[in-house]
Amino acid sequence: MESDTTSKISEEQWKEALRLVNEDGKSKAEVARSLGVPVSTLKTRVQNSRTGCTKRGALRALPSEVEATFAAHVIEMADAGFAYSKSTLQDFARQFGRKAGIPPQAVNAGNDW
Repeated sequence: MESDTTSKISEEQWKEALRLVNEDGKSKAEVARSLGVPVSTLKTRVQNSRTGCTKRGALRALPSEVEATFAAHVIEMADAGFAYSKSTLQDFARQFGRKAGIPPQAVNAGNDW
């Protein structure tokens, strides 16, 4: 759930904040201060904007369409008796991301996997 401060910020303000960070190179801390939001909230929005994730909440490791392809492959392999370990899934997510043109630092295949 978003805080009162965060929910009072319009989508236009968020778009401008993302532009300042992604295109103008402003620091996340500086932009977050100007909006009056926690830096962690802005970091999440920036990460989501870079990975194509539009859902709020936990970060996605891959954009939705890439994640769907990845999930289908994992399910197909599991059905064939070849289940992957968590660390292997994380490595595969990064590989899928690379093939989809996503920078490795933008693929958030963390411990929640």
